[in-house]
Amino acid sequence: MRKNIQYFYKLCLVLIVIGLINIWCICWPISAQPINDNARNKQVINSIKLETEKLLQPIPKQQQNCLKKQKYCKMGNSIFPFYRATNYLFWSDFFQDSRLNKFGNAKTKTWLSGDLHVDNFGTFDNDEGEVIFDLNDFDESVIADYQYDLWRLATSIILASNENNLLDQSQQAEVIDNLSESYLDTLASYTGNDDEKKIYFTNSNTNKHLKKLLKKAQEKTRQDLLNKWTKIDQNNQRKFDLSSEKLALPCAIKEQIKYQILVYSQPIAKKLDYQNNFFQVKDIARRLNAGLGSLGTPRYSVLIEGKTDQLDDDLILDIKRQSKPI
Repeated sequence: MRKNIQYFYKLCLVLIVIGLINIWCICWPISAQPINDNARNKQVINSIKLETEKLLQPIPKQQQNCLKKQKYCKMGNSIFPFYRATNYLFWSDFFQDSRLNKFGNAKTKTWLSGDLHVDNFGTFDNDEGEVIFDLNDFDESVIADYQYDLWRLATSIILASNENNLLDQSQQAEVIDNLSESYLDTLASYTGNDDEKKIYFTNSNTNKHLKKLLKKAQEKTRQDLLNKWTKIDQNNQRKFDLSSEKLALPCAIKEQIKYQILVYSQPIAKKLDYQNNFFQVKDIARRLNAGLGSLGTPRYSVLIEGKTDQLDDDLILDIKRQSKPI
């Protein structure tokens, strides 16, 4: 029992740092420093151009140019946004690192986030209606060696803390050491049981900065979200508010989305004891200018019925195309 408590508090320490970095990254962007290796610069620039053009290829040319400018401006703002936007460079570089084979093998592959960094943690409601702090971005999930996630997260902690002057080198080393130990200890503690399904982080079992972040998130209600993105039309039906610059009419695949929601919902509704019309689609809108590395990826907001036919318990789903793993 004491060991489990130690694992829990080690993990809490790491998550508190991640939460604190998450807050500071939003508030205090720092200018990036140039890289002096000309050959490396050329390779990086070519990779960025290639990946960006591949991502934006289905989009009309005029929109492509606008999104490129927007994306490159965000990437150039500081080192950490650049790191976020170039996951493909991380995978390409790390694939050739000798330490990958030293600490892993064919048996150390598992489901990964695929893009694990401090900005991909956040707050959201779970199925019990609790506000929790956890991973919140899975569109690059893939089965691969565990080290890709662990090294990418550790690197992001160093970069973000450097930019925001949060930790000195000795503190960074302590956090990364705690992260590594907690990762291994937690894996060991899950052996032979289902504890990984029981542990999650809420306002009641966290402290300091993470607790403050969760309390703030709890103040935001589902009604606030509905009021932000939707409106009630003249027929007393809730629809997306297309006056928002971040929403637009869906394209021709609207019916395909409806069908896929139906297919997706059938096993989920049965497993979670939802009513048959819980996933009934009420409206669909394209989501614009969202993300950084995925900026330009087809993304949609889908309004569904929810538990009852009352307007105030409608739900908004975020649907995002998952690219082929690198």
